[in-house]
Amino acid sequence: MMKATFNCTTLGMMLVMTFMLLLLSFAPSGSSAYEIDTPELNSVIWFLNQTGSSVSRDPNVFCTTIPETIRCVYNISGRYHVSAMILYISSYVSSGPAVTSNPTLFFPRLTDMVITFASNTHHSTNVSTLDLIQPSSFPVINIISLSNDGTIYQVPPNFGASMQLTTLTIINAANLKSATVSSIFATRVNILNQFYLNVFLFGSTLNTKIASLSVEMGASQDLILTLDSSSLPSLKYLSLTKYDTGSLTVNCFSSTINTILLSGPTTLNLRTPNFDQIFDVYLNGIGATLTPTEISSYPNLKTYRVLNAASYNIPFTSFQSNTKLQDLLILDSGITSLQNMPQLPKSLKSLILMRNNIQGQLPLDIFEKIPLEPNTFTFDITLNQNLSGSISKNFCNYFTYIANTSITSVPDCFHCYNDYQVGFSSSVPLPPNFSCDIRFNALVFPIINGSTIVEGSNFGWVAPQNYTMLVPNSKFLYHKAPAVGTYQKAGFVIGTKYYKEVNLIESTIYFVLNPFSFDASSNRLTISFNFINNQAIHTVVLMSRTVPQMYYPCQLNVFNDSTIECTLDQLKSGTYEVTVSNEFNQMKMDTPSITATNQVTYPLVTSAQLSESSLQLTLYGGFGVNQLNSPTVTLNNTLACQVTSKNQTTIICTISSSSSSSQLPPGQASVQVQVDGFNTNLNNAISIAFPPSIDLKQKCIEDTLNCYGHGQCSDQGICLCDQNYYDNCRYFSMY
Repeated sequence: MMKATFNCTTLGMMLVMTFMLLLLSFAPSGSSAYEIDTPELNSVIWFLNQTGSSVSRDPNVFCTTIPETIRCVYNISGRYHVSAMILYISSYVSSGPAVTSNPTLFFPRLTDMVITFASNTHHSTNVSTLDLIQPSSFPVINIISLSNDGTIYQVPPNFGASMQLTTLTIINAANLKSATVSSIFATRVNILNQFYLNVFLFGSTLNTKIASLSVEMGASQDLILTLDSSSLPSLKYLSLTKYDTGSLTVNCFSSTINTILLSGPTTLNLRTPNFDQIFDVYLNGIGATLTPTEISSYPNLKTYRVLNAASYNIPFTSFQSNTKLQDLLILDSGITSLQNMPQLPKSLKSLILMRNNIQGQLPLDIFEKIPLEPNTFTFDITLNQNLSGSISKNFCNYFTYIANTSITSVPDCFHCYNDYQVGFSSSVPLPPNFSCDIRFNALVFPIINGSTIVEGSNFGWVAPQNYTMLVPNSKFLYHKAPAVGTYQKAGFVIGTKYYKEVNLIESTIYFVLNPFSFDASSNRLTISFNFINNQAIHTVVLMSRTVPQMYYPCQLNVFNDSTIECTLDQLKSGTYEVTVSNEFNQMKMDTPSITATNQVTYPLVTSAQLSESSLQLTLYGGFGVNQLNSPTVTLNNTLACQVTSKNQTTIICTISSSSSSSQLPPGQASVQVQVDGFNTNLNNAISIAFPPSIDLKQKCIEDTLNCYGHGQCSDQGICLCDQNYYDNCRYFSMY
């Protein structure tokens, strides 16, 4: 059998090889593994010749070169197309004449063109790279980036129109002397490092496409420009940089810009009626100015950054109560004082004031509104040598950097990790004989749904791999797989250097999809769980969805890791919200409609006693064991009696002195009692005193036939019943 198998295998291999040889015999000689249509390949070769690139003209080479310079993609027609050209030309390399002197370029799949010339690269042609890029030649182009391209003298009018162009970037085009932005059709336009750009215009032509505009320009003369929404209605991001000695002033009437970056002697005057759309402001260098200067003018501002302003005054005197400001950074700008700084808003997530010249005491009151949670607030005031004072314990919960200042007092959390300063910095020396006191806020922490939050103090700013710091020094998150059991120990390396243990208990409660079943004959509720820890104490309470704020405890009979069976004393039909609780967690879910058939056993009033002052009423009988609901007591269906005490056999209530029993007519009064939504009524429960002229005892004898033969009428007209008789001695009870 093995020999037969070998022969069959050999025969199969021979057939496959013969078939492959037949295919090769019919293939055209000289075929390429990377075949590109001739017009497209000629376009690639012409472009490589035009730029002086040293990249091979052979598609079998340039399609496989690593790192990638020309990216080739396979087409279902069995041909390849160029999808990206990423070229770096360190020096012009002549590779022979172009295929045609007036090329008709064709790049049907080219989306990205990134060409970077080394500085001062020689160009052998006056043909502008931008002039070659036409909609018919580049139908799907998305990104164009040209650096140090000396062939660019201007941006052609309406460049990018009828294309899919998203980004045009021109960097240091030495011969580009002027540009009109509104005639460029791209979503993002970047004209950068243009030291020779003398004339720059926003233009008046409507361009709905430009959303992001970055311009860096030279020109020694002062320039004044106007920008409005009529020409650039979609502009959101504006970055302007002015080199050389001349200033740039832009009067901006745009109501769409939300991010502004200004560098150098550049002033942007906002002339819009409101500034709600401004979210981010970046000012860099001497003379970078945004007007209005007051931060409170921008209610939705999120980020405000100032760098290298030399001599700068803090640009605010107050914050609006609804400010959205999150990041305030002023670096290397010569700030000398914080004494006039208002209270920082609760929205703030970072205050960075590095490398200024701040003097005097650090004003702690400005931090009062900064929340301790979450842990996103960063305060960095390093390298302000003349700043003195102290910081409070709250700074343990921030990322706080105060090194190279004259601050002399810090809380213990800084000393605990003085030798491992990550998440904070300080130059305050460690006190002699210092001992770090790490504490936990509880003896036991619950594990709920696979994790627990451990709270305490002096935990440090960083956490090892087995837990995650939520709030520096005070709160971290620990993950642990669910497990049934009692208390369990967990050990942690705190702040990378101390070891501590805590007690954990599994507290997860997880219902199955349809967890409830109810046995009406026994008032037994069964609840099913995907997970519950039956080693922890749990309770079950039902809240009526029909009668508001009416609760019914369910007494546990069976409890394992998947089921609770519990019994209700008595229950009304309806729908209920079931709450299963332990010490640390609870889960709630509504039941389907429950039909209860139980016999009502309470409330039952067997006797009542009214105090001599007629203000306190005591009821005896059976009132159930449920302590979750407040019973109600009413006299003659009108007068409320405020319940002050209730147990299984007694209810005590008080009649308000402002609505005393004198409002009831003399004689017998009925009592109405409601417990757990169940009602009872006891007629002739108490006797309201008659005026002195009436013989109360005689009236009692007449009204009750002398207490129905099971008691005696008192002088006050009240039946004193024999044992176990109630309701004027008419009925007998076992209570």
